Amino acid sequence: MNEILGLNVQPKSDAAASKLKYYIEVNSWTEDKIDFTVKFKDPGSMSKGDTNDQAQIVIRDPSYFASKESAVMVNPKDVRPSGAQASVQEQLPEGFSEKELA
Repeated sequence: MNEILGLNVQPKSDAAASKLKYYIEVNSWTEDKIDFTVKFKDPGSMSKGDTNDQAQIVIRDPSYFASKESAVMVNPKDVRPSGAQASVQEQLPEGFSEKELA
């Protein structure tokens, strides 16, 4: 999936973008939408400090996002999908909840 979609992280905290490792897990993919989860290898390295990091989804291979009717592919430079950029809250290790850590 990392060949198709990527993540552009703009650290606003103490995290170094070059050290952030992640993978994208597809939950569902239909003609109308794609639902996926970004999982960080070291979730504790995200959004450390008072300011949340920013993350933006990047289309790396537009051939997967072509119109069914016209076969025209999206131009990643022209596309700003709703919800493509978001503030990333501080992350917890997989399997932990805030209640367990409180």
